[in-house]
Amino acid sequence: MANSFFLWQRVHSPFFCRGGLLLLFVFWSFALHGRLSLAIDLVYKTGLDNGLVLTSELHSVEEVGGAERIKLKMNNGPSLEVQAQMAPQNEDVYGPPALVRVVVTIFSEAGKRLEVMPHSEMFILLGESARVSHQGGDGKMVIVEIKPLY
Repeated sequence: MANSFFLWQRVHSPFFCRGGLLLLFVFWSFALHGRLSLAIDLVYKTGLDNGLVLTSELHSVEEVGGAERIKLKMNNGPSLEVQAQMAPQNEDVYGPPALVRVVVTIFSEAGKRLEVMPHSEMFILLGESARVSHQGGDGKMVIVEIKPLY
């Protein structure tokens, strides 16, 4: 009984509580700082030149931080590399920026880098979506839609 009372006193001491709260806030701020979620939709269409269109879709929600790159690959289809980070903002504005810089690179099944339209680098507002695409002369089309989430 005396041992449990000693343990209760130790756990509820002001030093232990302050230290525990400090650790909680440090880990909480580390977990919340600099992470960004992206909803990514990858649509691959083949057979556009034959009139018979086969569509494959890949939907994913990914979390990135800093200069981290995300790689997504479809089975028997193209792969995608996405890099996203918060765009710099004016020092007078507090809180997270509303603008996100996203760089999209699409690779063919053979690993060749494909040109995307309109641009591979985009600036997207949080909650808004942007779309890039590539259409080759071989009847294949890749559409990527990205939406930064709150």
